[in-house]
Amino acid sequence: MLNILIAPNSFKNSLTAEEVADAIESGFLQSNLEVAIQKFPIADGGDYTSHLICKHMNGIMDSLAVSGAYGDTVKAFFGVINQGTTAIIEVAESSGFKSIEGPLRSPTKSSTKGLGELIRHGITVGIQHFIIYLGGSATVDGGLGMLQELGLACYDQSEKLMLASPCNFLEVKRLDITALRALTENLQFTVLCDVENKLLGSQGAAVVFGPQKGASEQDVIVLEEFLTQFNALTDKALNKSMAQVIGGGRRWIGCLFSYLLGCKNGKRCHLFL
Repeated sequence: MLNILIAPNSFKNSLTAEEVADAIESGFLQSNLEVAIQKFPIADGGDYTSHLICKHMNGIMDSLAVSGAYGDTVKAFFGVINQGTTAIIEVAESSGFKSIEGPLRSPTKSSTKGLGELIRHGITVGIQHFIIYLGGSATVDGGLGMLQELGLACYDQSEKLMLASPCNFLEVKRLDITALRALTENLQFTVLCDVENKLLGSQGAAVVFGPQKGASEQDVIVLEEFLTQFNALTDKALNKSMAQVIGGGRRWIGCLFSYLLGCKNGKRCHLFL
C-alpha cells in the first residue's frame, strides 16, 4: 500500500489549498490504487493562510469590515487562537489583491489602512499577540496606512498634521510615534515573509514588487522617492535606518514595528524570513 501525503498550496484565484487537496485525493481514489492518504494543506503567507493555521491550531475564524487596498469596504477574515489572546492576520485579506474589484490601479494609491483597522480591533477585544503574514499584498506603502491608523502622526513643514500617502509623503517633515507607541507598548508582533529584498535600490520594494502590483515606470520612481523619504525620517527620529535590513523590501511591517516601536528580536517583535 502506498502512503501518500497531500500537502498543496492554494491555486491563486481558483481553489483554496483544502479544495486542491480534496481534488488530488479524489483523483487517487479513482485510480483504484491501494493508498493510505493524509491531507495537510499548507500556505506560504498569502491567501488563506489564516484559515489553515487557525484550523490546525483549533482556533476560530472571525471577520471585520475594513478598508481594502483601494479604500473600498471589504470583509476581512482573521483567525483567533490561544484562548482568544493571539490573532492570525493576512495582509492579503485587508490590503491584498483579493480586496480589489476590477482592474489594478497604481500602488501609489493603495494603502494598508485596513490592516491597521484589523490590529486596532484586535487590541480592543484583548488580543495580545499578532501573527502577521505579508504575502499577497497589493500595496507598496511601507505600512504607512497601517501605522497612521494605529496612531503614527505625520507633520509637514508648517507642523500641520497630514494624512500621508506615497503620493504626498515628500511633504512630510516629521514623524511622531507617541500615540502609536502608547497603543502598542504591551503587545507582541510576529511577522513572517519569504523574501530577502532590501527596502531600497534595484532589488528593493518599489523596483521589484511595484510592477507586480500595477506600478508604471513613473510610479516606481514615485514609490522609491517615498520609501527613501520614509526611511530618512525614521532614521532622523530614531537613529535607525531600515535600508540595510535583509528582507526590508517585503518585511516592512516587521521593520517598522521593530524600529518605530522600539521592539527587539526575542522580546516584543519577532521577524521571520
